[in-house]
Amino acid sequence: MQWAGTTNPEAFLAFLKGQGLFSEGHIKRSQLLPYLKRANINFDEAIRLDPDFINPYFFRADFYFHYLLKNEQTVFNDTITEAQAYQLMRTSIEKAIDKSKSEIEKDYYRLYSIMHSNDWSAMRPIIERVLKSPDAFHLFTYQPFNLAALLTCLGYGEQITSISQGILKNDPLNSAAKRQIIEAMIFSGNYNKAI
Repeated sequence: MQWAGTTNPEAFLAFLKGQGLFSEGHIKRSQLLPYLKRANINFDEAIRLDPDFINPYFFRADFYFHYLLKNEQTVFNDTITEAQAYQLMRTSIEKAIDKSKSEIEKDYYRLYSIMHSNDWSAMRPIIERVLKSPDAFHLFTYQPFNLAALLTCLGYGEQITSISQGILKNDPLNSAAKRQIIEAMIFSGNYNKAI
């Protein structure tokens, strides 16, 4: 619960319910947007219960990200425009940055802000700071967008693998960390090891 960023059990439970819907939506791709919309109800509840709980702000941005992609097989009607969806996604990420308690945490969330912009020029020094931080295990434990895959593609596979192994020591059932290790192997050409 503390690694998620809250000490409020009710907020954490709402967040976990949202994460369940979030994960299920990413598995049932044809229903992704409706699942993410329902997940956001739980993330909003977690925020209501603990306004300083950063992860729910961040996860709710994923709905707007997928809304913008428009490559989903699902039919989803909403009253927001693409411009509004982009702004809502950016606002959710900015709230995560604003609520961050340390500079390294702000840097971690800035990576997502940069990732969804047209200017990646500031990304590499921020990546270096985040990956060298002792808080990296904590920061990468919960992540809605697969930043680890992007960083692996940019040449940081060994660092992502090390961070993911650290996460698994504390949470052996963390499937995202297991996936990140496998992705790092695949991206680095270690196909047999990944299998």
